[in-house]
Amino acid sequence: MFFKISLFKRGLLLKIAVGGVVVILIVIGILLIIQIWNSLSPKKILGEAALRFEELKTFHFDVFFEKEVSQPQQKTIKHSMVVSGDLDNTSKEEPKWQGET
Repeated sequence: MFFKISLFKRGLLLKIAVGGVVVILIVIGILLIIQIWNSLSPKKILGEAALRFEELKTFHFDVFFEKEVSQPQQKTIKHSMVVSGDLDNTSKEEPKWQGET
């Protein structure tokens, strides 16, 4: 048994399909404009964390640096350094820092 779709129903189905595509395009456009995915980017998270350092009164840090320099036909030079310390910024006039390398 075959179903016959009248011209009226075909036009209605076409309008629904076109309307659905338009709605999807509008949603995609809004997402591109507000850039919702950027709120989760590592750069933004680290940037906000760096700005909040000004609010901290005391903190401890341990940092490890490593650098490797190589030139053609010469030895490779590797240098590493560990820096750790404590910062007490409770008094803006007399900040205290204690650390070692």
